[in-house]
Amino acid sequence: VQCCQAWLGFYNTFTKRLGWSKPEVVRRANLFASVVLGLDSPPPIEARTAAKMGLSGVQGLVYGTGVPKSGGGGKGGGGKGG
Repeated sequence: VQCCQAWLGFYNTFTKRLGWSKPEVVRRANLFASVVLGLDSPPPIEARTAAKMGLSGVQGLVYGTGVPKSGGGGKGGGGKGG
């Protein structure tokens, strides 16, 4: 889930340079999720996160709440004292 959100956020930043529309970046993110990651369906993204990316209401985006994070990893990284 986090990988797909990171992909979407990264490429969403470069839509103008790539000549992609918002629906195109979502379409390609969904393709990445299915072809590269082997997921049956695109993972959901929280509506708040989509809004921050300027992707609210874009067709093809799957919304969900309380998206589960992968367990166990990533403890203590980043921020002050991290």
